[in-house]
Amino acid sequence: MSFGELNDELVRQLGLYSRWPRLNHRARQLFGTEDFHDKSVLEIGCGRGPFLLWCWSKGARRCLGVEPEVSGSASGSGSVFERAISTLNCSDRIQLLRCRFEDLPPSERNQSDFVLLYNVIDHIDEEACAKIGHDPAAEKRYVDIFRQLSGFLKDKGRLIVSDAAKNNFFGDLGLVSPFARNIYWPRHQNSGTWKKLIHRAGLTPVRTEWTRPYPFRHFGNLATNHLTAYLILSHFVIESIKSSD
Repeated sequence: MSFGELNDELVRQLGLYSRWPRLNHRARQLFGTEDFHDKSVLEIGCGRGPFLLWCWSKGARRCLGVEPEVSGSASGSGSVFERAISTLNCSDRIQLLRCRFEDLPPSERNQSDFVLLYNVIDHIDEEACAKIGHDPAAEKRYVDIFRQLSGFLKDKGRLIVSDAAKNNFFGDLGLVSPFARNIYWPRHQNSGTWKKLIHRAGLTPVRTEWTRPYPFRHFGNLATNHLTAYLILSHFVIESIKSSD
């Protein structure tokens, strides 16, 4: 079955995402124009698995999702993902592991072309994340996390981290954002902070962008500049490359 041909119907019926156009829009912002043919993708905190299924639809050879369903994860999301894998008959290329990424077997080292963390980086260690910038031990904790994540990548593999930034117009005023009602801004960190920690872990950040909300998709750079992002979602993507050079 081709996920692409039945995309919108499947996405809605399986409860993966609100609509296929929205999923495709966001996935393209995460991965850009990358070619997924014969590639391997690992997603940490994959939830319902929409991005892994998107990668599969683009020709990815192997898609592995890790979803422990602990703090920060959507309850029952793993079951939704498993049901989608069964319905689409794609278990030969997509797998869900209900564990922490720290518990992945040694055989997963150096196996992935892409490692994705979408809205999960702050949840890996919420206490340490909130202390970054004030506590060297917290910063070291995240440098070690990025080193572990790098270990799953092949040489020239890509780490993609996407999350909300610390500073947002509504958050800085102590208000609930109408665009992101469930975000606790003080626990998050800005993209510049994450890039420094990623670099300390031995990876090289090569792309940083503000994500463009779907309703603003036709606004071009107007919707992806710092001011607009600050006023709306303050949501970024950082793409980094692993190199043995």
